[in-house]
Amino acid sequence: MLDSLRFVQAAVAKKDYVPALKHFRIENGRVTSYNGVIALSAPIALNLNVTPRADQFAKAIATCDGEIALSVTPSGRI
Repeated sequence: MLDSLRFVQAAVAKKDYVPALKHFRIENGRVTSYNGVIALSAPIALNLNVTPRADQFAKAIATCDGEIALSVTPSGRI
């Protein structure tokens, strides 16, 4: 999972504050990012349909040791 996130993180906008350019879209087993110029997508082992903020999500996953387990709360948070 971390390899896929690192790959698509290259297409996350660094200075733009438009939400669509600062988030990952995880859907149907793929993670996608877009910076307004290019889009990158990679397979990911998640069966969730979510749109987390890219920088925070990648940092959180990178700090995990061992097996990673994610779930979504009723309010839609990961």
